[in-house]
Amino acid sequence: VQDLTLDWLGYDTDNGAFYYYNPEPNKTYAETLLDVKAYADRVQLPYHPVQLDSWWYIKAADGGTKTWAPAPNTFPDGLGSFSNETGWRLTAHNRMWSSTVTYAKQNGGRFGVYKEGKEAVPTDPEFWDWLMRSGKEWGLSVYEQDWLFTEFVGSRATLSSATLARDWLLQMGRAAEDHQVAIQYCMLWPRMALLSVELAAVTSARASTDYKAGGNDQWKMG
Repeated sequence: VQDLTLDWLGYDTDNGAFYYYNPEPNKTYAETLLDVKAYADRVQLPYHPVQLDSWWYIKAADGGTKTWAPAPNTFPDGLGSFSNETGWRLTAHNRMWSSTVTYAKQNGGRFGVYKEGKEAVPTDPEFWDWLMRSGKEWGLSVYEQDWLFTEFVGSRATLSSATLARDWLLQMGRAAEDHQVAIQYCMLWPRMALLSVELAAVTSARASTDYKAGGNDQWKMG
């Protein structure tokens, strides 16, 4: 699986970036990033992928992902339109799933999901196939799965079942490979890094905390 973030200069909107939860005044995120694109072209910065952090999708009151789709004031014409206009491929962030996730059968959706407390773990391979296929259609190049250990410890079943957590990551990884989407792991444990050697789609993992200018942790990156 090709990972453009390993080969090309990219633009990130992660925690610590200027536009992290901070679009330009009176503009959508799409308009803000189109301004970034215009500036990059003007000064000849050859950005290829752009990373969209957790500001871009719909979250539940409990903080988890409710619907992995553009939130209000982000991409009113859709991510596909934005990707086509800029020519940028997208690295799209995701966090742990909320128990109110709209894709769960228990919440009126189509897919099998294990729910416990505030969080949920997808258990249906067809869910990941649909998510990666849909993402590929709007320009998804890298699926950034953040908050991995949070999802893991948020459910007692991942600690008591011998297979649930493994199946969760294998289903995600195999669907990504089928649709030629790379995966980056964030906030992972060593057991997750070890499992990733079985998955061609997992091409990178971030070990450091979020970048923030100033302070003693600024350069503790990896």
